[in-house]
Amino acid sequence: MNVLQVLAAIAVVIFVIARQLRGEPLRGKRLILLPAILAVVGFAASARTAATSPRPISHAS
Repeated sequence: MNVLQVLAAIAVVIFVIARQLRGEPLRGKRLILLPAILAVVGFAASARTAATSPRPISHAS
């Protein structure tokens, strides 16, 4: 995770907590949309990491 992703995640958490503290009602679309976006970003980041991470060398015996 780079610094921009960490800052974006912190901003999202602060935004959600602030909305809850103001007492805004939950809406179905917003309840599902934000976690879905964060899940897609997380899966994309993990797929990118898995594709670029070094793989162990198998030794033939």
